[in-house]
Amino acid sequence: MTATLPDWPQVCDALAAELLGAAGLSAPPVDALKVAQRLQVELVWDASQSGRARVQLLGGRPVIFLRPGQRPERTQWAVAHELGELFAWRVAERLDLAPGEWLPRQREEIANALAQRLLLPDAWFAAAHRDCRGDLFALKDTFRTASHELIAWRLLDLEGLRVATVIDGGRVSRRRSNGPDYRAPIHPAEEATWRESHATARTARRSFHGGDVRAWPIHEPGWKREIAVTEWDEL
Repeated sequence: MTATLPDWPQVCDALAAELLGAAGLSAPPVDALKVAQRLQVELVWDASQSGRARVQLLGGRPVIFLRPGQRPERTQWAVAHELGELFAWRVAERLDLAPGEWLPRQREEIANALAQRLLLPDAWFAAAHRDCRGDLFALKDTFRTASHELIAWRLLDLEGLRVATVIDGGRVSRRRSNGPDYRAPIHPAEEATWRESHATARTARRSFHGGDVRAWPIHEPGWKREIAVTEWDEL
């Protein structure tokens, strides 16, 4: 049966699992650099390039050029993303899309989805989420090559209505939901929870009518970020 375009997340899940299997990985964490090398993709450090990473064919073989000096999680994401770019054609093929039938933004979306699923594979992530009951820090310990923020966004792919919010320096910087288009202001319970986490540098949690929210502090010298994940009964 030919896949349809709405099937693309499931196709990305399946392809990521196949690529990890081909690379010989059977459990987290996923080192994207090792995955690339085991898939016969050469890695070259290039301090002269402006972007974090780029992939190109040299002599018919894929090479990923990496800018050195990045945070480890950013390097992991950069390699995973370029692998997503490299193998996006397989997703298009399984969706029965001809090369001219998908837009550049769709290719980028699929590359991002593949990158997420390489670092946070569907089955492994869902099992870990159940085992730790959704604790962001426990998930980070298991999937240590992925950033806290990437893990929070991946939570939106699981069953259940959720909103993930990133707060930088005491201000909401990003907010996403897996429910309907959600543009309502942050709920008072959400704000109280992340402000508590901001002030105490500890995980905070509140239940309120309609939902439950947890906030985790990701604090470094001179910089404070909190990530809040709200589970809603309905949106």
